[in-house]
Amino acid sequence: MQHQQRPPSPAALARFNVNVPATYSGITYPLFDSAVVPAAGIAQLTLFQVPAGSGAKTLADTNMQTSGQVVSPNVFVMTGIALKFISGAPVENTGAAVAANDYVADVHAFYEGLPGGLLGSYLEFGSGSSYYVREPLWMFPPVSRLAIGATVATTVAADQYVIAYAENSGIPYEIAPLALPSNQTFQVTLNWPGGVIALPSVKPGRVVCVLNGWMYRPAQA
Repeated sequence: MQHQQRPPSPAALARFNVNVPATYSGITYPLFDSAVVPAAGIAQLTLFQVPAGSGAKTLADTNMQTSGQVVSPNVFVMTGIALKFISGAPVENTGAAVAANDYVADVHAFYEGLPGGLLGSYLEFGSGSSYYVREPLWMFPPVSRLAIGATVATTVAADQYVIAYAENSGIPYEIAPLALPSNQTFQVTLNWPGGVIALPSVKPGRVVCVLNGWMYRPAQA
């Protein structure tokens, strides 16, 4: 179809824009990223640097669209941080000699280090050349957990059936709202400055970090 009308002038162009100029709409949209925690431990993990579709990461691993920054032209307003560690050990164990609660031991080692609080760890959130959060890992409990209801039955005296599960818990970690425009780099690092801590289960785990907040994007007509 050929239009016979003259195109709009530059001054009138705003009336036909699919975006409303200088106007943003906000949605609840936490950013999240995840990484493997090696069974042998690691000195530092850096998150939010590999977007979905790169480095074998999918949308199940992260919802980052660009490396270390918010996709243009959006603005992310961060309000808190949550951290969830998932052990590679099974939640349930069966056998004639089940003794170790490897899942519980892994969670304790990840958040708090060795027994007695030795070799602790901390999370750091930084943007540009500044850091805004630097606290022990156990300060960032997840907002949800696996709820377990179990019945234990023993039919042979020598057999054992053990369910072992643990989760960091407490008050959600909140911060004063912090706006991150699309051209502002940021990252989260998990650090074990006292030394690498191996996971007692000798199985790799997985950590998920969630940055709670709102995503603001240009409003559309």
